[in-house]
Amino acid sequence: MSQDSSDDDPKRVRVVINGQEVDPNNLPANLIEMKKTKNQSKESGCMSCFGCLIALVVVGSTGFGLLVAASAIFNFNIPGMNALMSLLAGVEAPQTQSIKTDPNHFDPFVGLAQAREFAAPDALLISIGANYVRSDGTMDLNASYNPRTDYKFVRKIPRPEDAPPVGVSGSTNGQWYEPISIQVYRPGTRRSVSVSNGGTRVSYSYTNEGMVRDADDPTTSLSGEVVSDPECTAQKLWSIALENDAPADAVAVINYDVDGYDFIISGVTNLYFTSDCKLKD
Repeated sequence: MSQDSSDDDPKRVRVVINGQEVDPNNLPANLIEMKKTKNQSKESGCMSCFGCLIALVVVGSTGFGLLVAASAIFNFNIPGMNALMSLLAGVEAPQTQSIKTDPNHFDPFVGLAQAREFAAPDALLISIGANYVRSDGTMDLNASYNPRTDYKFVRKIPRPEDAPPVGVSGSTNGQWYEPISIQVYRPGTRRSVSVSNGGTRVSYSYTNEGMVRDADDPTTSLSGEVVSDPECTAQKLWSIALENDAPADAVAVINYDVDGYDFIISGVTNLYFTSDCKLKD
C-alpha cells in the first residue's frame, strides 16, 4: 500500500489497493466479484463534498488494504466511493457540505430546509435538537463551547433484498425506513472514525464542512414519531422565556419532537411548550 505525495494534482482522488491505483467509479473485476460474493448493497442518491478525506480499510481475511486520500476539498461521485466502502466493509462514508447561512448566526429552525434537502427530498422529520441557542434565536457554531444541532429524519424505502425473514427481531411485514441524521457543528472540525463490521475494520478521518450526513441501517422500527415541521421559531420560544425571567445573556438547549418543545437553560430555566407554541403548565 502506497501513496504518491508528489502528485501534481492535489485535488485528485487516489485509491491504491495493494500498490495499484484504481478508479473508485470503475472497480477492478476482482473487487466487483467480491462485492457479488458478499451480496452487499447501499442506496445513495447524493452528490457531496468531502474535505480532506483519508480512509484506511483493513479487510479481515481478504488481505486487501485500501487507501483513499485527497489533500484538499474536492467533489466526486458518491456512489463510487460508497461502493468501495460498502464493498469492503459494509459501511457508508459520511457526507459533508457547507452551511448556506452564516455559521456565526445559524438558526436551527431555518436550517431545517437545508438539512432535509441534504438528507433526502422525501425525508420525514423525527426531531430537532439544538444545543446552545442564544436569545436572538441563533447559534455561533464557531464558539468555544461547541454549539451543535442534530436533525433526525427517516425516509420510506422498499423492503431490502437482504432483509431477515419476518419473525427475526426488527423485521416485520411493515413499512421499512432508512434513518438519516444531519449534524451541524463547527466547520473545519476534523473527525476520526473507526468502525468494525463482520471482521472488517474501517478507519477514516474527514473535515466537517458544516453539515454531516449519516445514514443508518434500514429498519421497520422508528426511534420516534414523525412530526410536522415546527410552527414555532427559536426567537418566539426565547421571547416567552424572557418573560419568565430567563437571563438574556444565557444559551438554551431547545428540543422539538412529537411532545412539543423543551427549552432548557441548565441550572436556571426549564420550560415546556406545546407544538403550537403554548407554554405548558
